[in-house]
Amino acid sequence: MKILIISLGHSLTTLGVNISGGDIRWIEIAKSWNESGNEIHVFTTRSGRDLCKKMKLDASIHVLDEHETKSNILKYFFIALKSAFVLPQELIDLKPDLVYSASTEYYDLAPAIQIKRKCGSSWVSVVHWIAPLRRHGKIVNSFFYYIQQRAGLMLIRKYADKILAVSPSTRDQLLGLGLSSSRVDAVDCGVDYYGTNNLIKKYEDLPKVYDAMFMKRFHSAKGVFDLIDIWDKVVKTKSDAKLILLGGGSEDIVTEMEDLIKAKGLSNNIKFVGLVYDFEEKIKIMLQSKLFILPTYEENWAIVIGEALTCGLPVICYELPEIKPIWNDTVYWIKKGDLEAFADKIIHLLDSPEERKATFDRVKTYTRRYDWPEVSERELSLSLKK
Repeated sequence: MKILIISLGHSLTTLGVNISGGDIRWIEIAKSWNESGNEIHVFTTRSGRDLCKKMKLDASIHVLDEHETKSNILKYFFIALKSAFVLPQELIDLKPDLVYSASTEYYDLAPAIQIKRKCGSSWVSVVHWIAPLRRHGKIVNSFFYYIQQRAGLMLIRKYADKILAVSPSTRDQLLGLGLSSSRVDAVDCGVDYYGTNNLIKKYEDLPKVYDAMFMKRFHSAKGVFDLIDIWDKVVKTKSDAKLILLGGGSEDIVTEMEDLIKAKGLSNNIKFVGLVYDFEEKIKIMLQSKLFILPTYEENWAIVIGEALTCGLPVICYELPEIKPIWNDTVYWIKKGDLEAFADKIIHLLDSPEERKATFDRVKTYTRRYDWPEVSERELSLSLKK
């Protein structure tokens, strides 16, 4: 089967080519589809092409030549315009059996609609989450994202053959917006369960160098500033506590984080690693950590939680209704915004190696159900279901 994946929302940050859980999701699914004998094509930007290379995706890459600008907002604006009016002829000539848009962004939807019309291809759109009108962060950004996503959902509702909602919560929200239940299915993210367990055996003697780790996009909605405040409270009790941060973000966010860390005197307690694309290196860092902490304000599934649990790490996270039904009692849930309770739970677990070991025994097999090949096989089956 010939499958075209459209993912145009890629950008560079101060720390490298940005990567999100949504990016990991479609790339890992594409890998599994490719290994199953499907012909995979990807329509993306130059940054997206670089990300595919870093993530070792073997596919035919078709690049949209985006406008050069230092502003990511302007860059996405130009990509949206170009994706609507300049569709490479090679994509029409490809005549894919299935077009798969990786997000609800207009630049991922417009080419899909055109190819569906011109080639008669089936189109499936992935919906990761439904943005509220007021998000954690700047009000203006929240408003404009809300408006553009609602516009995207209108296009999906009108033209998509199948809609894949990442989590049952997202599906329920889509149904609440009036989308047909016959066209909307809930799907999962995944983990490399067996690959991770092989690395656990390989590195079983690694020492625990870090007291905790965080891995997410650096953004206020992902709790990065809460994270620093929480660690400040931990350090007041444990002066040598070490936190390692994996991820990337805009220059403004990274600078603000660095300034806050310096202002709180935490430079010796918090280590920036940046973006880690290599799977083995990422798992090694997890295995060298005692805890995984995630004070995020918005998630729809959280692949990083699955990866941490597979490594046997206790996970502490804000209690979010979108993800609690997925992870249930495998995670230590903290009321959203309660910095004191979050810090207290970290300190308690650092002082309780027996409880950390008991957590490892309790959660280590939970993610087996989410191994990528199984998730990908179901995804393709649902995409083709009439």
